[in-house]
Amino acid sequence: MWSHVVVSLLLAAAAGAAAAGAAPAGAGAGAGAEPYNSTAVSRCTESSGAALPLHVLVAGCAAPPCRLPQLQHAELDIVFQAPRYVETMETVATAYFLGQSTEYPLGPDAATCAGLLNSYCPVLRGEVLRYKLRLFIERFMFVGVRADIEFKVREAGGEDLFCFRTGIQVVRPQP
Repeated sequence: MWSHVVVSLLLAAAAGAAAAGAAPAGAGAGAGAEPYNSTAVSRCTESSGAALPLHVLVAGCAAPPCRLPQLQHAELDIVFQAPRYVETMETVATAYFLGQSTEYPLGPDAATCAGLLNSYCPVLRGEVLRYKLRLFIERFMFVGVRADIEFKVREAGGEDLFCFRTGIQVVRPQP
């Protein structure tokens, strides 16, 4: 119980700093500027102006392209603030590579509410949420391929709540 209270307070403080004009996700001002590690991300180019999340960490990656092993799961730790009351959410990923864009299959990991670590759906306006997304690097993403991926979390069938883009490079599977 105590740990949930502490995590909630830390996440609320991070949200307050972001609302007060702190740098966007991944745009730290130097060593020690952020309360935890972040991966550099950018705004989506194909989104309807959705905000960046407060924090994104691709496990093992500080700066893109993130080296992700083929046929294994990558984990993304995302902190965001709900802009309004939301009943349910879904995650959509789009990969951009070799001059093409394609929806990237997330399977059961597309159910955003199931990945919430500090809350559950429905979520309240202003609630700071921590979300763990697992991304399986599919066989069609050949070793050596570099791609950009946009991740959108939106109300089921509705507007985008946040969106971010990051680069990846597919590497050989790890033993």
